Amino acid sequence: MNKIEAYYDLQAKLCRERSAHDGAILEVGCGKGNLLRRLSKIGSYKVGIDVSKATVNEARINLKMERGIHLVVGTAEALPFRNETFGAIILFEVLEHLENPRRAIRKISRCLKTNGRLLSITLNYYGLRNFVVQMTKSLKIEEKYSPPTFSISTFSEGRNF
Repeated sequence: MNKIEAYYDLQAKLCRERSAHDGAILEVGCGKGNLLRRLSKIGSYKVGIDVSKATVNEARINLKMERGIHLVVGTAEALPFRNETFGAIILFEVLEHLENPRRAIRKISRCLKTNGRLLSITLNYYGLRNFVVQMTKSLKIEEKYSPPTFSISTFSEGRNF
C-alpha cells in the first residue's frame, strides 16, 4: 500500500470514529471517490460533490459497483441540498481552495442536521513545513509525499458562522 492509499485509509478511520453512522453523509470535494469507497459501511446514503465535471465522471466509473452513493457536480459555496439533510459532512483539504470559505461553511451548516458532525481537515499554508515544501519546489528539489498531521476540533454549540 502506498502512502496516499494509507492516508485515505486514515481519513476513513477518522470518519468511522467521528461521524453519525445512521444518517446521510456528504463529502464536499469528493474528487475521484477514494474516500467515499472506503466509507461503504458508514451511513445509509452517501453523496459526493465536486466542482469538476470530469472528476465526478471519473468517480462514477470508480464507484460504479458501490451502492448508496450519489455524485453531484457543484460547489461548496452553493450546495444544492435541502436544509438539515446530512448527519455528517466531510470537508477534507477543501477550505483552502475556496474563493469564499465563510460562505461555504454557512451553506454546509445549513445542510447539516441538528447535532450533525462536520469533519474537516485543512492545511496550514503558513506553517514551517509548507515554507520548506515551497522552497524545495522553487529549487526543483524532489520531496517525498507525507500526509499532514491531524488536529481535531469539536464544535458543539451554535451555528454562527
